[in-house]
Amino acid sequence: MPLRISDLLARPGLHLALTYDVPQELLSRTIEAATVSDLLVPGKWLQGGELLMTIGLLLPMEPASCRAYVRDVAEGGAACLALGLGQGLPYQEAPQPLVTAAKEAGLPLLTVPDEVPFIAVTKAVFDARATEQREVLHRAFATQRRLTAAAATSDGLQPMLAEWTAATGVGATVLDPLGRQLAAAEQEPGTALEDARDLVERVAARGLRGSASSTAGGRQLEVQPLGARRLRGLLLLTGRPDDAARSVVPGLISLLSLELERRHLRDEPERRRRSALLSELLADEDLAADRARDMLASVGLSAERVRAVVVEAAPVAGRAAGAVPPPGPGCRRARPRRWRPIWRWPCPAGWCG
Repeated sequence: MPLRISDLLARPGLHLALTYDVPQELLSRTIEAATVSDLLVPGKWLQGGELLMTIGLLLPMEPASCRAYVRDVAEGGAACLALGLGQGLPYQEAPQPLVTAAKEAGLPLLTVPDEVPFIAVTKAVFDARATEQREVLHRAFATQRRLTAAAATSDGLQPMLAEWTAATGVGATVLDPLGRQLAAAEQEPGTALEDARDLVERVAARGLRGSASSTAGGRQLEVQPLGARRLRGLLLLTGRPDDAARSVVPGLISLLSLELERRHLRDEPERRRRSALLSELLADEDLAADRARDMLASVGLSAERVRAVVVEAAPVAGRAAGAVPPPGPGCRRARPRRWRPIWRWPCPAGWCG
């Protein structure tokens, strides 16, 4: 879990204390780092989320000066401010002008007692951050092991997606290159696929070279290509992965790509059998339509499965040899070649049918 101001206050041995009644939402701020500065204008040296510690050596106690100092610290992104107290230091208790300025700016102001050096606070912050990073790695490894075990099942797509969503809370859908759903796991089933349709088409058009993300319906959508040497499918993620989940995304993509490649190789003999049957049908000029339909149905080829077939046609009388009729709008006809079944969108002009 991220280190919050309230967690740091509860740490034994530090004895940090609040200088005013800080609202709970401010105590929930995450501390990313700890640093020490006695500059009057430290804001430009901050990156955000810091616990800024100071002994107030150069800090004037006029109310206007205190407000300017606190405002600079807050605008620099500091999570909170800590004032070191003790014998031989400028302050033995938090001065009221500084407390008032911090309260007005909504910046938590802590005090560090004399017996606690700043380095002890710094070590506590970075120990907590290191523990958080170890927990992220452990969760990532555990998720990766669950995905690997799911990939070893007979039908790896659905089990992998189910394990991913259970471990991360992020929905996942695998689509074929045409955007048709192959498997899905969603904690909150909805219209994510329709919301991501444009995103899916953009990534599919680029093959394995592109990915994309956007926000729709209050949800983050991300599309990643799947495949080894050519596009075999697409992965749609619905939700915002945390750090642990984000580190596992490349592994999920690799496992899903392997599963799709395995399915493609498994179906290769069937594709060759269908190709041979189609070659036989095209060679028979007197074949009846009913007979052709039955033969295609016997190998699973139907109007729902075949979008179009490209053939190399003989020149039509009255048209110059070699001339090719212009394709209709939306046609994706390949250059004339020996016939072969392809998966394309229907040509409105009818030239590709």
